[in-house]
Amino acid sequence: MDASQFDWKTYLENYEDLRKGGIDTKDKAYNHWIIHGQKEGRTYKKIYPNFDWVTYVQNYPDLQAAGVNTMEKAYSHWIAYGQREGRTYSKPNYVNNGVNNNVNVTDNGNGEINIICYVGETCNSNFNTGIQRVVKLLIKYLDKKCNLQLVKFDFKESRFIDLTSNDINNLRKFSGADITNKKLDLTFKNKWFLMPESIVRPLESSTQKIFIEARRNQMKIVSIFFDDIPYKLNSMFPKEAIDLFMIHLKSVLTSDLILTISNYSYGRILIHSGIYGSNSLILPCPLPEEFPGIPRTFEYKDLLNNKCNILCVSTIEPRKNQISLIKAVNSLKDKYNIELTLVGMVVNESYYNDVMSLISLNSNIKLHKIVNDDELRNFYLNANLTVYPSIEEGYGLPILESIWNCRPCICMNYGSMAENAIAGCLKIDCNNYVNIANAIEK
Repeated sequence: MDASQFDWKTYLENYEDLRKGGIDTKDKAYNHWIIHGQKEGRTYKKIYPNFDWVTYVQNYPDLQAAGVNTMEKAYSHWIAYGQREGRTYSKPNYVNNGVNNNVNVTDNGNGEINIICYVGETCNSNFNTGIQRVVKLLIKYLDKKCNLQLVKFDFKESRFIDLTSNDINNLRKFSGADITNKKLDLTFKNKWFLMPESIVRPLESSTQKIFIEARRNQMKIVSIFFDDIPYKLNSMFPKEAIDLFMIHLKSVLTSDLILTISNYSYGRILIHSGIYGSNSLILPCPLPEEFPGIPRTFEYKDLLNNKCNILCVSTIEPRKNQISLIKAVNSLKDKYNIELTLVGMVVNESYYNDVMSLISLNSNIKLHKIVNDDELRNFYLNANLTVYPSIEEGYGLPILESIWNCRPCICMNYGSMAENAIAGCLKIDCNNYVNIANAIEK
């Protein structure tokens, strides 16, 4: 974005701290936004009409005690801190921005709910990312409770298509859903279309095209919202990827119902609802803190011969911040016997090369790109603790997975990670490798 598109007056109106800091010209405001503001989640678009500052302050006694008693103070706090901490400015038993869009779940007359679920991305994936894990667990549950039909989409013909036997087999991998393939039947009335995936593609093969066909078949639409990471951490993504993500996000905002995977992601989607407008009913629907099909461990693994095994499970990309973890471990290698195991598929080749350069300095660090369920469980059981150094997440499944396996976890101290890091976690600022090293020593 160039300076001509930047509404500097609204930017300053939104933030009392900037005005008090002497930022009073377009150049000063634009430079602040480029260097600091966009990283902090600030906006140069006016979204006051959707921000219920009174409810925001009423929800949090600590804000009342701190003297947050005006719209300016409340809004500035929410932008700078609240959204990262998973706070919300909506009342419990949530409303859809004041719009009654008559979202009713109706069965097919036989006591079953009709759900047409898109699983095209998961069917084509050989990996088991957080989104894929959520999709597989979701359809495993829905298959028992609903009249569930899984579909892919033919973008050239603009129509829903059946899954192949290979697609079904892919869904069964990694403790997936053992489901029976059904022939597509769109003749039912009262159909819901479920979009549980993020499609980051050009407009001609985007979520928007799928939603148009769903509407043509008289379906109501429910979307699962995970995160807005390409938007918030835009400096880590190419412009094309950000633009493609925004196509998906704006389509999600046209859904009848949006379910968010955490309270933090609920706060994030409200930002975009305020900016772009949405008549959707938006509800926080945090993922359950459990892993069906994986036995829970209740015994902690003590150090053996003063050797500490550390596990880190996450895709290899800049925001996952493995480099800080490796630097922390390398800084301790002369003091302690530490073995670090990294598990995760490579998303960013350049970052992967940087990771491997640091790994080459320490023979006690190993990286495994793809592992199956049994291998992953063995890695957890062999670990004394885990570190999840990611700086931004919509949820942070490996944190809960670590606790499920009775392994303490070091993780980031804000956002969804702070929300989900319960007993057994040490929350720190993972941007600095020294903090990670100090936490490991503790």
